[in-house]
Amino acid sequence: MRSDQATPELAALFKASGCKKVCLGIESGSDRVLSLIDKQTTVAEHVKAIAILKSAGLDVLGFLMVGLPGEDEAAMTETVRFLKEQPVDWYTISTLVPYPGTSIWKHPEDYGLSIDRSRPYSDYCSLNKYLQIKSVFSNHEEIDRHRMQMIAAMGAKCTNLSSFASAGVAPEISV
Repeated sequence: MRSDQATPELAALFKASGCKKVCLGIESGSDRVLSLIDKQTTVAEHVKAIAILKSAGLDVLGFLMVGLPGEDEAAMTETVRFLKEQPVDWYTISTLVPYPGTSIWKHPEDYGLSIDRSRPYSDYCSLNKYLQIKSVFSNHEEIDRHRMQMIAAMGAKCTNLSSFASAGVAPEISV
């Protein structure tokens, strides 16, 4: 669900219907990054939605992304703080994959990004064996470092930790 749509009444209806877990598309803990990707939600709205859902007795799964436009050390610091402060039960991290034909694929420079076109696009397909672990962007080392910062901050709350570990892009964290 979208964080800006969470209300106590809706959370109560979810719980009464037998719903146990709600997934939120959080993406980032940085308002600047959320604005750059036109998320149309804010960190404050995510915090409010999490509080509403948790107080209704629902578990929360937060979807995060790494490699977003504008993601720098300041944004990562904000995201890590968010991860440590919020009572989210689990997180899933995805890597931004711009699909061929989209604006970000055709004009990555408009988003402050650069695509590494020397490697085949099939390496980054969200349905391949790497499960979106690799990044198509030229700054993939920085993206991997940001992913590691996020994983370290969330620890065992990271639902795709075993996939990352098997690909060699996650620290050893016992789950």
